[in-house]
Amino acid sequence: MKVILLQNVKKVGQKGEVKEVSEGFAHNHLFPRKLAKPGTVQNLNEVAKLSQDKNKHKQNVLGKIQENFNAVHNQTFCFKLKSNEQGALFAKFEEKHLIEELHKKGFKNIESKHISIQGSPIKHTGEYSVTLKEDKLIATCAVSIQPL
Repeated sequence: MKVILLQNVKKVGQKGEVKEVSEGFAHNHLFPRKLAKPGTVQNLNEVAKLSQDKNKHKQNVLGKIQENFNAVHNQTFCFKLKSNEQGALFAKFEEKHLIEELHKKGFKNIESKHISIQGSPIKHTGEYSVTLKEDKLIATCAVSIQPL
């Protein structure tokens, strides 16, 4: 019997997948617990439409991320932070600080999951390389930490 999973089910599948299961398992376990619904033609068409909408949305988001990555590529972002005479920072510099700066400059689609800072967390002044990744999209920029 074909069912459409409404939630993740161990050893069966993930939410939104169409799976073939035994009729007894479907009627006695999945349907009463609202873990799945029957794989009728109408329900299958609904799932297909939702899948297409989800793919369109993902493509739109990736397009916006690509625009942001292109705008940020090869830029250097300067930060002035408190440090001692040897260049050690009083507070470490992390991805969240760069995210705040990027969001101030209008790059709202770049998130912390996209950022990888070489030598993170940064504890000294200097220049550091930053890599931005999302699926197959890659961009690089730099962070310059200067004493205040």
